Amino acid sequence: MDSGYSHSMENTTQHQQENYIETVRSDVEQYLLDLPKNVQKPSMKKVESDYDLYLLHGQLSCARDLPEKALRSFNECLQLNPASFTACAALGNVHRGRGELTQALDYFEKAHAIEPRDFKTMLLMLYLKLELNAPISVTAPLEYELLSLARQTCKNAGIRYEDFTTATSLRHRHPDWAQAFTKEAHENFSRDKFTFLHQLFPEPLTKLLYLQYMEHLDSGYMLFQDHMQRYVKPDDPLSALVHHQLCEHVENFVGAPIVPTYNIGIHYTKGGHIKPHLDRRQNEISMSICIGAEPGPATSPLYAKRGDEEVCDILQPNDAFLYRGNEIVHYRKPVPEGHTVTQLIVGFRSINKNHCNCQ
Repeated sequence: MDSGYSHSMENTTQHQQENYIETVRSDVEQYLLDLPKNVQKPSMKKVESDYDLYLLHGQLSCARDLPEKALRSFNECLQLNPASFTACAALGNVHRGRGELTQALDYFEKAHAIEPRDFKTMLLMLYLKLELNAPISVTAPLEYELLSLARQTCKNAGIRYEDFTTATSLRHRHPDWAQAFTKEAHENFSRDKFTFLHQLFPEPLTKLLYLQYMEHLDSGYMLFQDHMQRYVKPDDPLSALVHHQLCEHVENFVGAPIVPTYNIGIHYTKGGHIKPHLDRRQNEISMSICIGAEPGPATSPLYAKRGDEEVCDILQPNDAFLYRGNEIVHYRKPVPEGHTVTQLIVGFRSINKNHCNCQ
């Protein structure tokens, strides 16, 4: 090849890359200005390299449902740092949200090679392999890293660990998982876009989840949100497992393929509440599950709006509220003095080429 032509091509590529990074920088500045006031804004001061800039651009693009931009920026991250666990996991999540399961599994396997002990990556690999009918080679480390977290909690709760692992079988359906998803509940959800579910989990999951979050609370791992008088903890390993197991049942109600998005534990104290609101568009389907109440029974209703009608239900431990979060106004009035309520919130989103699933 002519050396002059080759040099010209290199200059053109460099010029295109410089133009693109300026576009990314401009996008990030605008995206940060447009973030809602209740969202913690990432600081531009933390962007110390091109890698940081591309990563932030990918994350903010996901929040705006711009998957093509997100994919390019996360791939730019990998060009700069091929060992980026964060970029590999993000690419896996975006492809999974678009229904591109083979590509998603490829990126999660790369992430797993970088961080082999990360529980969420192993969980995602396992479920993607189940969906693709691929050989399951991560079951043993998954059970060791994830399920073994429950051993001491089971012991403290007086629960046989074998009973817990049976209830949370990764590849075999437990009949008690289906009992809450009744025909009546399905009809209610189809008509009203929400429904109440009772006796959701097989025993002993509810008690175990509650004790797990009480351990998080006692250890200082739950963040206190003063404006809502509640403690929160996202991405608990056991909750992530339960979240994925619920997906199949929720998908039957929705009637379309969905993927899990986020899970977060919430512990409401005196005055704990949440104002009437609609969720972000990414939170298409949400489930609020009561996993504990002190001194019991639960006394704080969860409310929803059906037209002009206010509907409420006092969710007792192992009850749940399934709803289309960005269509149904929902809220919780202040928890009375002397009481606490602990919830697990899990979210789902439909598979769509135009969606990001990178929460």
